Amino acid sequence: MDVCADVTWPLDAGQAEKWRAWPQEERSVFEERLGALTVADVRHLLVEEPTVVRPDESVESLLAKMIEDPRTRHVYVVDEEGVLLGSVRMNTVVEYLFPLTAIIQHSSELSLGTYVSFSSKTIRDLMNDNPRFVQESTLLSEVARILIEEKINELPVVDQRRRVIGQINVYEIISAYLKGLDEQKRRQ
Repeated sequence: MDVCADVTWPLDAGQAEKWRAWPQEERSVFEERLGALTVADVRHLLVEEPTVVRPDESVESLLAKMIEDPRTRHVYVVDEEGVLLGSVRMNTVVEYLFPLTAIIQHSSELSLGTYVSFSSKTIRDLMNDNPRFVQESTLLSEVARILIEEKINELPVVDQRRRVIGQINVYEIISAYLKGLDEQKRRQ
């Protein structure tokens, strides 16, 4: 398993490629250690009240909520009933806070005055309206796959009506993996 020894979260493009290149039999060991565990099996470890906002709130309110909890990397956009509508990643906010970097990276697409003041922006302007999410029945190995593919550290957990009921992050996956490793050592 040395192929992925230097993989850290969040994955950059090179690390994601290493994961994809990881031999299937070794990936299977990882998945085997997670076994048939689901999000519900680690429910006690989930973030129970992830940061949520409404789509018509201001970007300033989004920033205020993000700094309330310094661990926040994603804010989930919900309607009045808590149904997931979208998400805003910290990276998206950073691009708006520091537009010069975005201008340098996308100079052919931008013109002077592209960035307007935050006071005229709403969360709807920044949100991804097709967010990835999981349910309590989702296998942890599937959660890990999504985290790797999306290069993110956490995902919202939703109920059958798509209401946000928590957040799972890479730490829960690692915890479950280590528990599986401990159990395997005890059996040997």
